[in-house]
Amino acid sequence: MTHNKVSLEDVIITAARQLFMERGYVNTSMSEIALKAGINRPTLHYYFRTKDKMFKAVYADLIFAFAPKIQNIFSEESPFLDKVEKVLDEYILIFKKYPDLPWFILSETRRDIRYMQKTVKSLNFDKYPMMVEKYLRDEMKKGHLKTVPIPVVFLTFYSQLIFPFVGKNIIISFFCENDDQFQSLIAEWKKQILLQMKNLLCYD
Repeated sequence: MTHNKVSLEDVIITAARQLFMERGYVNTSMSEIALKAGINRPTLHYYFRTKDKMFKAVYADLIFAFAPKIQNIFSEESPFLDKVEKVLDEYILIFKKYPDLPWFILSETRRDIRYMQKTVKSLNFDKYPMMVEKYLRDEMKKGHLKTVPIPVVFLTFYSQLIFPFVGKNIIISFFCENDDQFQSLIAEWKKQILLQMKNLLCYD
């Protein structure tokens, strides 16, 4: 594969990602993706024959820029709360880079959860949450962490993480004057998430 081919594929994926995040899968057409990427339909179909393949390429691009880092964090020898903090940092970074990502994930899972599950499995992404779940169960069995149902751990972590980004406009309108203040608030909120995870899972 030539450098030019790789570069054009990246341009297409970037254009598709922007449109999918702004409009969702259903409301984005291949013609719009081609226009956004500055190419014609035949060229787009040379790289991605269907919108389904285009969507999977976008999703894979997002996942594999992020998920392996989570795997590395949970594979290294470090205290539990250090791992949680590093994971939070990675999520916050990607949500800063792609502000529409939380809404995109929520809207697409609401639109067709089976399709999202199928996409996740086809990309072999399900191994990452399974690895985290195994780590938590092992640490609970060893007595290093409190025994808490995994769904409760999941809900506690992700509800606190995602809501500020999903509700960013509301939060800024009530509590912040600009994006810089919002980012400062997120830094303070991260401390609260860590405290909640400590209270939930760690022994005194």
